[in-house]
Amino acid sequence: MLLADDGPVCELSRKLGVEMLREGLKASDGFVPHLTLAYDRKLVPKQPMGPISFVAREFVLVHSLRGLKKYVFPEYWPLSAM
Repeated sequence: MLLADDGPVCELSRKLGVEMLREGLKASDGFVPHLTLAYDRKLVPKQPMGPISFVAREFVLVHSLRGLKKYVFPEYWPLSAM
């Protein structure tokens, strides 16, 4: 799992949480932006690494059906190129 502990991704997560609360939705205070690379029983020690980057072509809302490993994608928006 790659964790974001600072920077733009964390700021985006914080702003989304504020707007979700403003709209009457639940927002998790404990959410840490991350990218899951694999599910495995093997433990890989935590270690720092340099920044990574990628191009996002769309923004997708994902509703996780907790405990079912099933996801619903209620809405998505294409992002324009910069």
